Amino acid sequence: MSVPGAGATALVVAVRAGPQAGFDRVVLEFSGPAAPGYAVGYVDQPVQDASGRAATVAGTATLEVRTSPASGVDISPAGVRTTYAGPERIRPAGTAVVQELARAGDFEGTLTWVVGTSRPVPFKVSTLSSPPRVVVDLRAP
Repeated sequence: MSVPGAGATALVVAVRAGPQAGFDRVVLEFSGPAAPGYAVGYVDQPVQDASGRAATVAGTATLEVRTSPASGVDISPAGVRTTYAGPERIRPAGTAVVQELARAGDFEGTLTWVVGTSRPVPFKVSTLSSPPRVVVDLRAP
């Protein structure tokens, strides 16, 4: 599932996952006026970033969440500023399907996170505003 992005680079400020009634939710939160475009789908592990570094996650299935234009670093004439200071790996508590999240790349306007799940499950992607977010809901048993 994908939606193209346009406009200024969205800067990620938070990444989180947690349980909801009937599903697990993964959220990438951004600063700026709008959420970036995205492409989300199951892939074979390991996911490699532009440097060739492999990103593996716990679980038997891997869901790749690519956002663009997006980054965790603001590069402007005033200098370089990191906008995401959180962990590179997240093991959420209490989720039924989501096992682990890992940052898999941040290169040339494409920010990629991977989600390890206990098995492939149906998912839905949406964007929210105030603040801008890309949200992935994964059906839980």
